[in-house]
Amino acid sequence: MMAADELTFLILEYVGIVLYLYLFGHCVYRSINYTLQVICVVGILNNINETFILLIFDDRVMTHAHGTNACITSAVFEQFLPLSIALLTTCMGFNIWFLIVRKSRKKERQILKWYCLISFGVSALATAIAIILLRDQPYFATYTRKYYCDLEENYITLGTFAVPMLLAAMPGIFFAGRTIIYLVTQYYRLRRTLNRPTVTGGSNMTLELSHCVRLLVYCFGFSSVVLLAVLERIIETGDQKPGYNKKARLAVLSDFSGSLIAFAVFFIFGTTRESFRTMSKIVCLYRRCKPRQRSRDLSPEDEVMSMNDVFQPLPIARQSIVQGPQPITPTIEYPAAAASEAQPASLQSPSSTPLGPLTYTRLPSDFASNTAMPVDDSQVTQGRNMHS
Repeated sequence: MMAADELTFLILEYVGIVLYLYLFGHCVYRSINYTLQVICVVGILNNINETFILLIFDDRVMTHAHGTNACITSAVFEQFLPLSIALLTTCMGFNIWFLIVRKSRKKERQILKWYCLISFGVSALATAIAIILLRDQPYFATYTRKYYCDLEENYITLGTFAVPMLLAAMPGIFFAGRTIIYLVTQYYRLRRTLNRPTVTGGSNMTLELSHCVRLLVYCFGFSSVVLLAVLERIIETGDQKPGYNKKARLAVLSDFSGSLIAFAVFFIFGTTRESFRTMSKIVCLYRRCKPRQRSRDLSPEDEVMSMNDVFQPLPIARQSIVQGPQPITPTIEYPAAAASEAQPASLQSPSSTPLGPLTYTRLPSDFASNTAMPVDDSQVTQGRNMHS
């Protein structure tokens, strides 16, 4: 039976796969962030690669998986996929800077092929060099970690994995930092402009400070994951007895790097306003339970119709709006002893009116004054003559 540690690892990895799938579907549905779509696909493959060995050998990965074809395959892809994710993340940081700061007219879809070519090309080249240089060692110098397999930490893997990942992370963090500085500078410049007494209008430029927070999380998370992978390689390479130490905290954090990347990516890109709208549509099952639209999402005509559905005015209020203020006519109250058949048909049952048994028919306070207009004595005298 699988132990608690292995079960926790599987749960976190597959939760990361679910988050990747949601982000991928959201970006495809909205036709946005094509680089993130590729990152989600590669992230799903990476999490599957880190879990299928555990599903095959259960909790005996370190004792039974060494030397098998599954272990060699897992180790090779453990070299290729994380490096591809790092390069794609760098390309995303460059793309944000290129579109926001440089204000390029090129669309992301047009330059996506170059991002993929650089990311997968460099990763495939580095992995191929590592395999060629390790071909003489037993099983390509693969070894078993606690949950999956990896290439042994030596100077070859240090030069083909750790160094390229470190070099890939630096430009991505640099471009993201420059974008943060640009957004903050534009924000304070806009505030100074709008605070001048000569300026009366607004500006088309809006800045949400949440973008800066997301970019800061991007820089911190990206650098942390890269340093986590690089430091482990450096420490294990300089050790006299290289190998996996399951008690080392750095090794444990490195084992969970796949799920950590998934949670970080979802926090940055899955908590936006558009993402919440997509999530509301999924929860509401699209057409069976449509989400209630906000007033800013409605057109002027739809907003008026929506308000009319919620606030139904009284019939007399509708008439007053269409025809303007109407003169207030009195409703004569008869004594209780008077016979109802003696009343004219037009004056019977005053309580049957929509406004109830009122002496004066008034408009609501929103449309007219609460003060009753004076009653014409001639109308009252005429009513008494008709009754007599």
